[in-house]
Amino acid sequence: MKLGSRKLARTLLAATALAATPACEEGTGGPLPLSGFTDAMIAGFCDFFTRCGGSSGDLLFLTGGGNAAQCRDRLRRAIAAGGDVEPPTVQWEAAVARGTATWNGQLASDCMGWMGSVACDDMESGAFELAHPECQSILQGSVAAGAACHIDDECSNGWCDDSAACPGVCVAFVAAGAACDGSSARCGPGLECSPETSRCAAIVPETIAQRGQACDDELGPYCSYGLYCGADGTCQNTVATGASCATAPDSCAPGSFCLPSDGVCHQPVMATAAGVECGEAILTFCDPLANLTCDNATGRCVALPAAGQPCADYQCAIGNYCDGFLDGTCQARQPTGATCDSDRMCQTDHCEGGRCVSAADACGSADLF
Repeated sequence: MKLGSRKLARTLLAATALAATPACEEGTGGPLPLSGFTDAMIAGFCDFFTRCGGSSGDLLFLTGGGNAAQCRDRLRRAIAAGGDVEPPTVQWEAAVARGTATWNGQLASDCMGWMGSVACDDMESGAFELAHPECQSILQGSVAAGAACHIDDECSNGWCDDSAACPGVCVAFVAAGAACDGSSARCGPGLECSPETSRCAAIVPETIAQRGQACDDELGPYCSYGLYCGADGTCQNTVATGASCATAPDSCAPGSFCLPSDGVCHQPVMATAAGVECGEAILTFCDPLANLTCDNATGRCVALPAAGQPCADYQCAIGNYCDGFLDGTCQARQPTGATCDSDRMCQTDHCEGGRCVSAADACGSADLF
């Protein structure tokens, strides 16, 4: 499996999923079967994300304001609901069945040992990827450039171009020093397309600033996990939930936010019942897995619209999609084989050649979100 941009989300799926069991020494764990990858991904993703996920909206969605166990439950429910959250397991199993890729279960097991106690900063900076590049090859493709493919992971030394048709065609990676653009000309493993030169260059881990060191939330360097970039441009300790943040709204510890009304750090709340007061101003949000959304007019959680009802800010109840943007109507997602013109119309979230197809027959690598 080949990784792309150097951000936290880049490695969560590829590497964190391998940390699904307690840390082990290299080579001492048994092989991880591909059939067990989804459960491993859920456990590893949630364990890492609750430890190092920060204060993003994704953390609230995944945990519902709870812990790793609640995160695992919510992620399983989100995957079962179909559509927006999809693990890559089905596509990988299809590639193995086609004979276009091989799953390395022992390598996956070995990577668990390295991932069990990985530092949050090493994941954020890209240092883990550079230290253990072999963990990017737990699924190894065997398709040569110019041959047919469905997903990037099937290509032995390149990526799958499905822009014209599905199946697509494997395209070779661009070598170090060669011209690149990040789309049709992509750099190989360990390389990135330099924004300054538009040529492939070695990936350099991002600098992570420690307490007292200079920082910049926009351009970097970014502060180490558990620190924030203060008004003086240096990294400072965060403050706990319940502490004052009146003079430094960004100072709340990961998972908490500064409430302007009282200048105190609070953990957000995920409401699971209709009628509950909601909104960013009070840090109360409505659970989409409970088919709820916050109605701006009333400031209360209301049910997401079902098929045949007007969309709510382009949102519909689970199992439906919005057929327009400003004045759309919710429609039921279509089964495999039905006609479509976009992924959102299909129960599988895959529309190929004007028809809804299964994930196994789809092109384009699945993203967790």
